[in-house]
Amino acid sequence: QSSYDTGLDDVYCSSGTWDSCDYSKVDDCSHSEDIHLACAVEEPEVMFSLVNENGQPIPLNSGERGLLLYYGDTVCDDGFDDNSADAICREMGYALGAAEWDSGNYYDFQSSYDTGLDDVYCSSGTWDSCDYSKVDDCSHSEDIHLACAVEEPEVMFSLVNENGQPIPLNSGERGLLLYYGDTVCDDGFNDTSADAHLACAVEDNEPDCGWGDWSENPNGVHCCDHQDYYYDPRCTSGASRGQLISIVTIAATTVFTALFS
Repeated sequence: QSSYDTGLDDVYCSSGTWDSCDYSKVDDCSHSEDIHLACAVEEPEVMFSLVNENGQPIPLNSGERGLLLYYGDTVCDDGFDDNSADAICREMGYALGAAEWDSGNYYDFQSSYDTGLDDVYCSSGTWDSCDYSKVDDCSHSEDIHLACAVEEPEVMFSLVNENGQPIPLNSGERGLLLYYGDTVCDDGFNDTSADAHLACAVEDNEPDCGWGDWSENPNGVHCCDHQDYYYDPRCTSGASRGQLISIVTIAATTVFTALFS
């Protein structure tokens, strides 16, 4: 602050506009008297919003369920149906509409709100098809709680576990490989394929032998294309058969050469 000069002093304003102010550009101030200021930001008025159990706004596209508010007041369940839920979610920017909804007095703070909307009847899943009333005869046990459907981004490669649930990134867990939601065949598949598509690598940056058709040890990792498993009868995948045939061919050629040379 001390690197600045003091440019304004004795600022007296009779109202909240600058043209009502008198001031001096001659000062007798030290920097301990410098003004620090924060200006108020006008929050945009939002028709529909959701708040969580702590009364905090739920971020857009989170998919989280919350108490539905209409200009800061609750919405009553009279007349409310799936069309109403879809229409409101789309009005909030969720193209897929609603994921689920119900009504109830689930949060302690609900009674601090007024009821702002009642008798919401929608003939389709868009808000311009809806009729409603701003006069209500509701209790907070009829407040709408809503979760809007979130469109999942299209993912090229993913892994799912034995329950069909997505495996979190960087968990290191083994799972079924999917390509845009469909399985991947093992014909021609090898460690290079696994590394290229799944970035499977161990700490020393060597390829991680982390794929295969079987595993005796659920906690272990086996690869049919690893040299320790070339001749194992359980290695019957397309990639493994190709490697096994190659090894047999090389062995047979070696034996033939030794016998007849």
